[in-house]
Amino acid sequence: MRLSFLSLAPVALLALSACNNSDNAAEPEAEATPATGEAPIELPPSIVDSGVYRCADSSVVYVDFYQGGKRAGIRTEQNGQPIILNAPEADMASSEATPEAGATPEAAATSETGDLTLTGGDGYALKGTGQTIEVQLPGKEMQTCKSS
Repeated sequence: MRLSFLSLAPVALLALSACNNSDNAAEPEAEATPATGEAPIELPPSIVDSGVYRCADSSVVYVDFYQGGKRAGIRTEQNGQPIILNAPEADMASSEATPEAGATPEAAATSETGDLTLTGGDGYALKGTGQTIEVQLPGKEMQTCKSS
């Protein structure tokens, strides 16, 4: 006697429907959420601008500016690992202060990023944004770099 595949299909479907019979459908979601009540993970700031700069000594640096103006990533090779530079805590507090009375919004924006010196790594420093920045690399003095 020959059994056709069509007559076996209902039996196969019945067997598959018995798999994973869980009473609580929300159970997998509960396992994914930590039960310790930990705070959600804060994502790092996003990159708002990137630039390639040629410095006075003919070296090239690659800079990524992060949202908020208090962090930047600097590389000396195009695909190199960035060195993250942060604003010192004292500079961050002064840049978050309210602008002086009579100050224009443009002056407030410049004081937040233009006068802020970002430091990090071993001897790295960055000052300014836009077409012209000042960069200090390990073992070198602060120098002016321009966007190409």
